[in-house]
Amino acid sequence: MVTLKLPPGIRIKVFEGRDFLTFLLLAPALALIVAVLAQGRTQWWTSQPWIAAALIVAIILLMASIFVEHHRANPMIQTRWLGTASTIRFAIGAMGIRFLLSEQTYGATGLLRALGMGPDQLQPLYAVMLLGLVAGIGASALTFNQKTVIPQILLSVVLIAIGSFLDWNATSLTRPHDMFLSQLLLSCGAGLFMGPLLLVGVMSALKNGPNYIVSFAVLFGVSQSIGGLAGPAALGTFQQFRQHEYSAAINAGVDPTNGVVAQRLEMQGQVYGRVMTDPVLRQAQGVAQLAQISTREAQVRAFNDVFLLTGLLALLLLSWSLFHVIRLAVAAKNNPPAPSGPQTGGAVSI
Repeated sequence: MVTLKLPPGIRIKVFEGRDFLTFLLLAPALALIVAVLAQGRTQWWTSQPWIAAALIVAIILLMASIFVEHHRANPMIQTRWLGTASTIRFAIGAMGIRFLLSEQTYGATGLLRALGMGPDQLQPLYAVMLLGLVAGIGASALTFNQKTVIPQILLSVVLIAIGSFLDWNATSLTRPHDMFLSQLLLSCGAGLFMGPLLLVGVMSALKNGPNYIVSFAVLFGVSQSIGGLAGPAALGTFQQFRQHEYSAAINAGVDPTNGVVAQRLEMQGQVYGRVMTDPVLRQAQGVAQLAQISTREAQVRAFNDVFLLTGLLALLLLSWSLFHVIRLAVAAKNNPPAPSGPQTGGAVSI
């Protein structure tokens, strides 16, 4: 900015007084939604009254901001454009991809942490993730053109689905090196979709005029933020439910009168034979150790369900996207575009 100064350009006054009213309504609403998504799973959704109150206030503020913008002569956020079917599809697709990428931030790392892996053991995995992200960005940049925008987005969803299904067979013996391939594919997908997604959204906004860029920036930022927070919140809630079910099923089968279980308890107690002379304490320690093992196995099975759910959701998003891409391609072939002019919608599709 100091050594390579830009020449003076045209400055246009675009902000109005009511823009600050919209900001004062919209910012707290989004902040409350973010707080609920970030803390809902930790403090549990139905246990804290403030969660319901925050959602109610967020909805009221959000509707108020939409009402203000919708009835302005020169709105900052184009609510009519945001309400078109093509823009809604774009928001769902953008949020869906960010949601699916939570398999990496919550699923894989969460499983390894549950298995006792610390930061030192996870460093090689993070290095592979970084390598995959750089490779995805590089591949997107090298093959980037108007015809490859949609295929790159679809390919990123395919990579996410493959990576999720590769993690599906995790066991209590899974270690970071077992997830190198799957996380490499997921990171490539994360780096591959961002550039094409931005181009699709920006081009759709510019078709309606430069004033729509602010609306697209809000839409893109909100979709990525909400999707990135909703993923761990939803997957974490699902994982806890499945863990409790698996834990109950495993513990129901642990009968001390069963010969196999009794032998396992005796083996667990013998581990502490040198430090505990009291057989009752050894037996209690063996029971506690077996309970920890059953909890760990329940967590592994629950995370496997998370990986399976993510893979199925990726296939669902891919099928939905292919349907709309084919539908729009057929419609464009049968109905050639009219001469360019101001439009209320854009050809946004994922």
